[in-house]
Amino acid sequence: DTEIIIAGEGTNYSNLPIESSVPLEEVVKERTGEGGQAQKPNTNKEKKQPAQTTGKRQVALIYHSHSWESYLPLLNLANDPNPNKATSSVTNISIVGDRFRE
Repeated sequence: DTEIIIAGEGTNYSNLPIESSVPLEEVVKERTGEGGQAQKPNTNKEKKQPAQTTGKRQVALIYHSHSWESYLPLLNLANDPNPNKATSSVTNISIVGDRFRE
């Protein structure tokens, strides 16, 4: 299934390297472990996760997936019809998140 796109001088199908498969003994060794006996599946009961709580605090997650995007009113472009101008490395949506946090 090899295809030569651009061959260097002297390169042809007869001198391409061929990757051989893993010897069967190695595959069996991986499945059984070094001792030669099949490994038992881990039967430990799943560890119970502790209940996640914030106590009595009311919290909200503010997540910005595109931090370089800005909020047009912060750029004094609220009436500009071109939304592509809403980018700024300084005044961006992270500032809106900071205001929410306050």
